[in-house]
Amino acid sequence: MAKQREGTLASNNLRDIRPYVEKYEISHITTGDILIDAMDAGIITEAEGNIIWSDMIRKRRMLPTATFSEYLADYRKPEGAEE
Repeated sequence: MAKQREGTLASNNLRDIRPYVEKYEISHITTGDILIDAMDAGIITEAEGNIIWSDMIRKRRMLPTATFSEYLADYRKPEGAEE
């Protein structure tokens, strides 16, 4: 559907979607991207993002860090910062 409608694929399972995203040049987002966008838009705070994140982990969702705050620190590095 994302390919046919030129949409965005939302998934945390990057290993499974990567070949499809690369083959069809589809944009994709993760839970972290959505929470950062919501925080930037003033819809949620970082603390609320941490609650959402911990609820997802409690439901056995696979996320790249233990907390949303850690995700922010790891994935929102200042421009030009070393990886």
